[in-house]
Amino acid sequence: MSEAKPSRLIYTYDIPLQYQAGELLDGKLMSIGIRKLTVEEEKMANNRASEGIGKAEEVVKSSWVEATINDETKRISLADGSADSLWKQLDPQQRTLIASAYSDVNMVKDDEVKPFLSSRKVKAS
Repeated sequence: MSEAKPSRLIYTYDIPLQYQAGELLDGKLMSIGIRKLTVEEEKMANNRASEGIGKAEEVVKSSWVEATINDETKRISLADGSADSLWKQLDPQQRTLIASAYSDVNMVKDDEVKPFLSSRKVKAS
């Protein structure tokens, strides 16, 4: 009997009320779901974009898998174009919130970096 592969976690974040409505968005973005990228997903996202800010946006969009608009939660994906389509409708503040959620899930926290850096030792070679 084979074991079922565990499902991947989705971390959800509520969008603050003052940032839910956007100029181009038809409705209110109420919450988003982010997942931790695999090494392969991050590599593919970086390959899709050719330069700095584009690469950052691609990894964020690759990690963004759910959006709740007007109380309706939808799965979104780069594969079907829904993540790109919705991204283009967002205000800069909404994009910043999503990028912050990506960082929260996928990046090392400041309080974890300090002990690592303080472990530095020097050796002669």
